[in-house]
Amino acid sequence: MATLAAGEIPLGKTTRVTIFAQGKLKVQGETRTDAVCDLPFVVKSEKDWLKIYVSEPGPVLVRLPRTLDRVAVQNPTGEAEVYDLDGETTIRAARRVTANNLGKTSVDTMGGNVRVGRVGAFRCVTGGGLVQVDFAEEVDVESRGGDIVVGEARGKVSARTLGGNIRVERAGGAVNLQTAGGSIEVGASNGAVCRSGAGGIRLKNSGGAVFAETGRGTVLVEFAGPARSSQLSTAWGDIVVFLPSNLALNVEAEIENPALPGTVVSEFREVPGGGRQAAGALNGGGPLLKIVGGGDIRLRRKAIEEK
Repeated sequence: MATLAAGEIPLGKTTRVTIFAQGKLKVQGETRTDAVCDLPFVVKSEKDWLKIYVSEPGPVLVRLPRTLDRVAVQNPTGEAEVYDLDGETTIRAARRVTANNLGKTSVDTMGGNVRVGRVGAFRCVTGGGLVQVDFAEEVDVESRGGDIVVGEARGKVSARTLGGNIRVERAGGAVNLQTAGGSIEVGASNGAVCRSGAGGIRLKNSGGAVFAETGRGTVLVEFAGPARSSQLSTAWGDIVVFLPSNLALNVEAEIENPALPGTVVSEFREVPGGGRQAAGALNGGGPLLKIVGGGDIRLRRKAIEEK
């Protein structure tokens, strides 16, 4: 192990680097072959890794070659910013994390906001705070308390929070979203499993199979088709479903709680409403759409978009 002054760190053939620091840490990928640290540091080689221990509390800037295969960033007392690395990046910090232009990325933080721009596959575990992702190949987030916001994912999105809202603007794959006490909103997805302990669920442009369940709140689902067997339910609240006129489905709707007033209202003559139950086949029938409500159930006709 060697103690060096602030400055350049020769990497040689090393393609894996770990950085240990305290306070505020910034890691910047650049077009270079060696690393540079602006505070004194200690260097240790271990197997395939070069480990850089920053000797003084930050703020500290570490500059690295952006083409490294793997970079691990560890800050047990402070926050971390990481930018412009092509390989796999792991970030562990006590507080706030900011990241952008990374490959496959994993974040673990005790608490504080996590703000991510554009990354590859993204995984995050946090003790609390807002998690916001602008774009990722796919997303997997677990929070003990805080909102989760995903702008766009090319593939699937999985998100779980013990106390917060979840919003996904667009997912190319299926979404699996769970919150113990908050709302769920999805702008577009190819399949959805959504559960809320007490909050509304709003799903637009949903294709594939949809399962949406809340203990208390309104469920609104807009199917884009083609559909697969789906189920929507709320123990206490209304359910509103928008269906394209050409979608082939079997529909079963029921207001299950006898203590609550409610009516099935339908814009489809094949599924006549007016009571507490309704069933029928749209366009010859197809996969089953089962709706169980604790309030009104409304089946609305969605206009077919011209291509």
